[in-house]
Amino acid sequence: MKIFFGIDGGGTKTRIRVEDFSHKILFEQTATSSNKFAVGEANAVHVIENLIRSAPISSDDIVFGCIGLAGLGRMKDREPFSKMLASLIPKARTLVTTDAEILLTGGIGKNSPGIALIAGTGSIAIGRAYDGSLVRAGGFGWRLGDEGSAWWIAHEAICRTLRSLEERDIKTSMTKALLAHYGLKEPEEFITLANSESTEKSLIASGAKIITEAAENGDELAISIIEEGTDELALLVSSVHAKLGVEKTDLVMYGGVLENDAYIRNKTEKKLKPMNINILSRPKYPALDGALIMARSLEEK
Repeated sequence: MKIFFGIDGGGTKTRIRVEDFSHKILFEQTATSSNKFAVGEANAVHVIENLIRSAPISSDDIVFGCIGLAGLGRMKDREPFSKMLASLIPKARTLVTTDAEILLTGGIGKNSPGIALIAGTGSIAIGRAYDGSLVRAGGFGWRLGDEGSAWWIAHEAICRTLRSLEERDIKTSMTKALLAHYGLKEPEEFITLANSESTEKSLIASGAKIITEAAENGDELAISIIEEGTDELALLVSSVHAKLGVEKTDLVMYGGVLENDAYIRNKTEKKLKPMNINILSRPKYPALDGALIMARSLEEK
């Protein structure tokens, strides 16, 4: 029996699906985050190993698999996962890649040229050329980028609200809403929140919707933040599009910011129109399907 598995690992959860040759689903399971930069490398490897072990299938029957995880942009970052797979399922042919690539494959289709723009807790754009080569822009993480992401939007709002209170930025009505969301009483408490090692990126990112609501109600500071953020998202796509060297291509959007926030998505789409890009209304398949598509493609190589 030929058995394929795909794993989609993001910043908040990790999913596995196991299928047979006829695409029949044999097993599905969800676990915690497997982003090495969020939970640590050892914990991330442990999450993936446990998911594979949890499948009620002999390791000898697994012949192809693909893992797409957040935080694996460099080959060096993928090595611990590849070694674990080689030890756990030595007879299988496997591929370890980024969550962005399986999103692109699921959203655009197998081997099709196109671009995926992802803006969730973080942000990145990835594209595939006609020859199959990949290019990317962004994805540097919150210390170096993640512009236009939920984390970036909320972080900018906190920073600029504090500046506004000191009359160094645009006046805003967001102060009370931000304090309430993060369970704070005074603006000075943002200093502790932002600088504490225990504050997770996802906690800051959770406040992004406040900025959208304020912008929709005419808050000038919120509007300024979202204008800058959507400019940055458009620049990610522009960078990838230029590197692909194609006249026109399909683009698919992923992530909580672009999939759940119509205000930001609409603004981003307007800024992408001059680029001669066909924006798909929805992905062809979700990321987990993208991982399985890539796993099945290993059979052809």
